[in-house]
Amino acid sequence: MLSDIRWTREAIAYQIFPDRFCRGASSRIPESAERWGSKPTARGFMGGNLSGITRRLDYLEELGVNLLYLTPIFESPSNHGYDTSDYYTVEPRLGSEKDLQILLSLAHVRGMRILLDGVFNHCGRGFVPFRDVLENGFRSRYRDWFHFYRFPASDEGSHEYRAFQDAPGMPVFNLRNPETREFLLEVGQYWTRQGIDGWRLDAVGESEDRVFWREFRRVVKAVNPRAYIIAEIWKGGGEEDAFDGVTNYPLRETMLEFFLRRSIRASHFAASVDRLFSDLTRSSVPAMFNIVGSHDTERIMTLAGGDLDRVMLIHLFLFCCPGVPAVYYGDEIGLEGGKDPDNRRAMSWDPRTWNHDLWEFTRRLIAVRRSVDPLRHGDWRTLFADDKESVCAFLKRADGRAAVVVVSSGDRPITVAIDLSACGLDTGTVLLNVMDGRIANRTVSGRSLCTLRPRSGAILIPDRE
Repeated sequence: MLSDIRWTREAIAYQIFPDRFCRGASSRIPESAERWGSKPTARGFMGGNLSGITRRLDYLEELGVNLLYLTPIFESPSNHGYDTSDYYTVEPRLGSEKDLQILLSLAHVRGMRILLDGVFNHCGRGFVPFRDVLENGFRSRYRDWFHFYRFPASDEGSHEYRAFQDAPGMPVFNLRNPETREFLLEVGQYWTRQGIDGWRLDAVGESEDRVFWREFRRVVKAVNPRAYIIAEIWKGGGEEDAFDGVTNYPLRETMLEFFLRRSIRASHFAASVDRLFSDLTRSSVPAMFNIVGSHDTERIMTLAGGDLDRVMLIHLFLFCCPGVPAVYYGDEIGLEGGKDPDNRRAMSWDPRTWNHDLWEFTRRLIAVRRSVDPLRHGDWRTLFADDKESVCAFLKRADGRAAVVVVSSGDRPITVAIDLSACGLDTGTVLLNVMDGRIANRTVSGRSLCTLRPRSGAILIPDRE
């Protein structure tokens, strides 16, 4: 059955780390839970759960997001869940399968979709087949499910098996073993049948096997052709016949270099972005998962040293790029955080702690993305890049409509001239900055003059009213 993920062109994603997003039913909060909002630790729990996410659907709807990506929710001893013990059981701290069904149902009523995190490159040390090998060694029927170097084996100290990032608690699967593949493929089918809308596949870039991922795509799409499958790959693109898109870390790195570190010139930035999009197949570009932050990165507000203008600027550019823009929970209110585990702080639900300018900007940016057709699925082309002034302009066109994206990384005001004819527009066209609703230009000799504040950007469309 053919895949149909055209809906992703309308998607605005929001990543949630369930233990840190919101507490729901108090009866399910562990007695050992740390104080909400306290300094996060590598092993501690704060009691966020699935019913907490359901509780905050009004907030997410007001923000404007319509695709929720949840980091792992299956049984696991950790707060992050990337060491799965049971792939068919929702982690009790987070709730039950009934809680997941309630979340799915109420999210779908609001037009929201939900992606689950599939950890199929490795499991946790509590996974029954892995425990069986430790217990029975070479006699275990599961010995070929993993990469054991010798027997008897131990999961302590210098372990005798391949492990993700060499962590004993995350043994790597042997995806070339037919029984292992069959088990994991059935897991993918099962949860897709329960109504989830797709998968984010963890650590694909670490895997040497591509046959499994193609098979995973086949069986999931057979259940739901509209399921969205993205792969965690930090460098380069994915394979079109295995994934719909990948986590676009190369785009993130390029944006950080230009907007925050200012380590590259405008022309380099424009060329890098153009090359990134051209290197991807045309069918995969609209489904790329574009991020600024994630549970694996420092928070953008922290990286920017609290410079709100630069945080807004990098998000503005992100929301204009081809692909699915994604917000890491809390980034919209200015939540800070350094390296793991500090980047996994509890979401603040006290509005007095929010950066309301950033919240309103993010909400406005999402609304603009959802209302301006070329931003969602237009072609991409660089109009110009000025190294001296650290400013770039890009054109997006879709179905005869145009949008011009102008970004300035410099520290002084600048007026740029947009060649209207190069944009396919009449030379008398008046451009409107849709981020603030103001007329952005005066026209001189067929060029629209747009003035930008330092460290800012504009999204310009023809004013047809």
